Amino acid sequence: MSPLKIKRRGKINFITQKLAGALDRYKLSIRDSVYILQATLEALEFDNGDYIINSTSIHRAREMHRCERAKMIKSRFQESRPSYVIVHWDGKLLPNVHVKNTTVERLPIIVTTKNIEQIIGVSILQRSTGEEQVTAVYNALDEWGLLDVVQGLCCDTTSSNTGRLNGACIRIEQKLDKDLLYLPCRHHIYELVLRSVFETKIPQVTTSPSIPLFKNFQKKWIDIDSSNFISGLEDQYCSNAIENIREDILNFVRTQLETKNSRDDYNEFLELVLIFIGENFEKKIKIHPPGAMHQARWMARAIYCLKIFIFRHQYHISATEKKAIREVCIFIATFYVKAWFTCTLPIKAPNLDLQFIKSLKSYEIVDSQISTAAIKKICNHL
Repeated sequence: MSPLKIKRRGKINFITQKLAGALDRYKLSIRDSVYILQATLEALEFDNGDYIINSTSIHRAREMHRCERAKMIKSRFQESRPSYVIVHWDGKLLPNVHVKNTTVERLPIIVTTKNIEQIIGVSILQRSTGEEQVTAVYNALDEWGLLDVVQGLCCDTTSSNTGRLNGACIRIEQKLDKDLLYLPCRHHIYELVLRSVFETKIPQVTTSPSIPLFKNFQKKWIDIDSSNFISGLEDQYCSNAIENIREDILNFVRTQLETKNSRDDYNEFLELVLIFIGENFEKKIKIHPPGAMHQARWMARAIYCLKIFIFRHQYHISATEKKAIREVCIFIATFYVKAWFTCTLPIKAPNLDLQFIKSLKSYEIVDSQISTAAIKKICNHL
């Protein structure tokens, strides 16, 4: 009888910090990690029996390297402790890592200072109330030793954040016992302005996160020739509305396209505006298929409205919807594109808001519905 083969226990730990980081970066499960590492060792003609390669050990090594990396980042940040920080937070529903197919409310907390952006916590919230957000933000700042250098707060403008009595901002000021600079998310504010204009022109009552008009357009996209679009200038009403300011819009949009934008949908938005106002492109432009459209998606309404209008000869909608989309597109091109891309400059914000309101007020003689809805919404956030 042949002797039984004795399984050896590996002793070489080869999971380095960089390797653990690579496994985490590509979101490989523990089982997938074991399979890939074993196959790699075999391909390199190493004996798997010499190495510590099992699910428990790999899981433990990845957790250990994460902790070491986090401690190193925190230590490095505290060595050059900034003289001031701005605190940012925004709750998100994310998958629960402990219970499958469930979500949990998490609160990412970030501090920024000159040329530095550092995440200091991603707390779990039982309820998305102002009090719980305050506790999470305060505890994260205390843990990182930043309570005395906080100078400003950046968040969206929901009542749980900006409520005058129990909002997170006022409660943080009370806890820190000092006045802080409020820097509410400017993009969040201007997204609400566009939403108010859109819903004024196209009131669609639905409990779904999707917008029916956009959903139908997305379904019909397969039948649309994306290279065959027409500009807004071929519509006489649009042509008259943007004739006097067309060159100003062109120059602004071209300048923005030359600037490196952090998001692809910003570039797509700018290119669609150029198509709408009749820009002659030197190279062929590619129109992307319709993407995400849920209520919290910035740019969704602007991008979808512009796409529907430039393909109006291929995608058939009612005369009422076509008129509404056209009026929203004119608002986007004449007012919104410039307001959106300049609204994040804090020093210029008061003057830009004032100029935006004055422009909207003068637009009252052209479209009183849009003017009233946009002014009401922006004035709620002054």
